[in-house]
Amino acid sequence: MKFKPVILIIGILVFAQIMFYNHAEKNNIKIIDRKITRLDGTIRQLSVEKTDLINKFNGLKEIIATIPPYLLMGFEDPETGFVEFLDYLQTPLLQKVEGEISLRETQKFKEQPVPLHESKFAFKFNFFQTYEAEKFFNYLLLQKQFPLQVKSLKITRSGENKADGNLIVSLLIPAKLQLSSLSQEKEGQ
Repeated sequence: MKFKPVILIIGILVFAQIMFYNHAEKNNIKIIDRKITRLDGTIRQLSVEKTDLINKFNGLKEIIATIPPYLLMGFEDPETGFVEFLDYLQTPLLQKVEGEISLRETQKFKEQPVPLHESKFAFKFNFFQTYEAEKFFNYLLLQKQFPLQVKSLKITRSGENKADGNLIVSLLIPAKLQLSSLSQEKEGQ
């Protein structure tokens, strides 16, 4: 009969151990449930961010699709485009207006709205007749081969019937783009 109290104590200890283990498991389940709830929120947030990025990517693809092909042809290598532009500038028109060219900033890379290389040039020139300046501007700015962005133009009178001009432009050379895959995607839609 002495075994009954020992079995009873062992039974109580096993029961207490089971209750303790049950309580610990419930706490672990609660902790895991809280973590799952946080993960669900994070997943929803990342899903919204993914949708935004997809929309931005599609918008950029549309912008790239609107770029005329002649702007992208021959400009896979920005240095080649840069040298071609310098060769283009060697013209008698520049000599007629006593033009000087200086590089303001070396090439820097921009990613927005399309990937491109930008170089700033400063032109100093003078002229006696407005048609000389007009010919120079037409030759430099209205050509379609080299995309230029005018940053500033300053023309001042420097003497009788003579004007000095300072023109700052940015040469924008598109970076190499995978247009074939973009056009294939567009055709597939």
